[in-house]
This record gives sequence, C-alpha cells and structure tokens, in this order.
Amino acid sequence: MVPALVLALACLVGGATAGAVAGHASAGAPTPAAAQSDPIAAAADAVTPSTVQIVGADGSSGSGVVLSPDGAILTNAHVVEGAPDRLLAVVSDGAVVPLRLVGTAPRTDLAVVRATDAQGLRPAQLGSSGALRRGESVIAVGEPLGLSGSVTRGVVSALGRPVPAGREDEIVDMIQTDAALNPGNSGGPLVDPQGRVVGITSGSLTGDGKDAAESLGFAIPIDHARRIADELLATGHATLATLPITVTDGDTGARVTGGGAGLQPGDTVTRFGNRVIGTADDLRAAVQSSMPGSSAELTVVGADGTSRPVAVQLAGTPA
Repeated sequence: MVPALVLALACLVGGATAGAVAGHASAGAPTPAAAQSDPIAAAADAVTPSTVQIVGADGSSGSGVVLSPDGAILTNAHVVEGAPDRLLAVVSDGAVVPLRLVGTAPRTDLAVVRATDAQGLRPAQLGSSGALRRGESVIAVGEPLGLSGSVTRGVVSALGRPVPAGREDEIVDMIQTDAALNPGNSGGPLVDPQGRVVGITSGSLTGDGKDAAESLGFAIPIDHARRIADELLATGHATLATLPITVTDGDTGARVTGGGAGLQPGDTVTRFGNRVIGTADDLRAAVQSSMPGSSAELTVVGADGTSRPVAVQLAGTPA
C-alpha cells in the first residue's frame, strides 16, 4: 500500500474528427495467412467486425460491442452521457447509423444502445471472465483517438481489482491489463485468444509526476456486464447488489461503522464467502459484483475479537 500515490481512473473517451469517421473503413483486417499463424491475429480478425465507433454530438467518441444482429450494442455509460439522443455509430463497413439509447447503469459504467438502421451487424462472441487467469494473453479493440479498428495486445495483469467504475463511490471488481488503452477505447472489447469478449474496457489509472502510471488499464468483467446488459435490454433498467451497512478500512478487513443485516458497529468483515476482505473497497466490490437477491456468508470479527459467521441476503439497488 502506497498512501502517497494518488491515482485517478481516466475515462477513455476521445475526440472524434471528420477524418476519423471517414477513415473508418480503412482499418485493415488481418490476412488469412496471418490469422492462421498467430491466434491473436485470428482473435482480432474475429472481433473487429463486431466493434463499432460511437460518436457523440459534441464530437467525443468511444467504442461499443455488437450484442445482436438487430442492433443492440454494449458500451460504457460515460460514452453516451451528455447527448444520448444524438449519438451515431460507425460500423465495420464504414456506414454511419443513428443510435437510440436503450438504458444506462451509471453506477457500474455500462449502457446499451441500439443501431436503428444498420444492416448485417455481426454479434461478438461473449466468453466468461470467470475463466480468465493471470498472465493470459488478451487484446483490446477500439477506436482510440478516432483511429478505427485499432488493436493492442497485453496480458491479464490481475483479476478482481476493486476499482471505481462510473460514480466515484461505486467499486466494481475489474480486470487489470497492460494492453494499451487510450482515449476512444472506452466501451470496446477486451478479448481472449479465442476471439471471445471477456471484458468491456473502461479506463486506465494515471498519476502525477514521479507517481505517473503506465500500462494500468481496466475492463469490466463480461460476466457482470452481460447481466447488466440483459436487464437493460429487458426493462431499460438494471440493478446492483447492496448490503445495508457502512464500512471503512480496518486493521484486518472492512470495519463496520453503521450496522445492519446482523452486523454491529465495531465488527470487522474479513471474508465474503471464500474471498478474503482486506479493505472496505474489497467488500464493496464483492457485494456489487454479486447477484441482487443472492445470499452470502460473511466471516466477522467482533469488537471483542471473537470470530463468527453471519449469513446475509443481498438486496438490490438501481445501477
């Protein structure tokens, strides 16, 4: 832990230009020979046609992932905020089509839009973020700085990183990667070597001066993003799990400052199921990455030092 290091999660929305939009179709796909010799090239070839550029009325741009042939596209909430009724998508063949907002989940930085006049959209293949391993190769595909179809390569640096997503007080488990993420990558896919989307790129951590950080990119796990997207498509709204307590960092876990759900002020949560809880953010991320309505067993150490299990039911709150 480095208390002096102040990091900010930078949203990766870039500035779009007319040249960037017009040049979308120039992004080259890997040749068949390259795809056969390099599985990463094959993965890029598979997912690039399912990645779109999203352009806002103010000229800002981000990326999105095609979910269905009828035009459903998953992206970040911060990509579509501002003027959600005046969004455009540049699809893989260079066509520019209007977008309609389906719904947003700002607390987890996800949104679904729908392309209303697009033809021949190719849905991305969604994988499972739960199957990822540290060190596994991944690629990020998106529209950094309006440069369409750009691909960067890296590895899964860490899993389950509790990082702010959307509103600053909302903590979500993230995939950390060293694949280069730049303004305009937001909302694009993080992809495994089989060409399956395992995350939605959201931001990178940067610092100031001697504390400047490089190669610290983050993506929302697709298992979480897919649930949110399904709810948005079904109802226009989504939910996050919540636990009716307030916590702060303790010496050995998340110290309860406001009780509820069988917990008392002064208790310290040290485990959420099998997951070790070392900080308040660890607990927030564990809760918000769970299913609303599900149950969990906490390991709690009381103010007297006695450890006990506490079964809790997670409620739901608007995402």
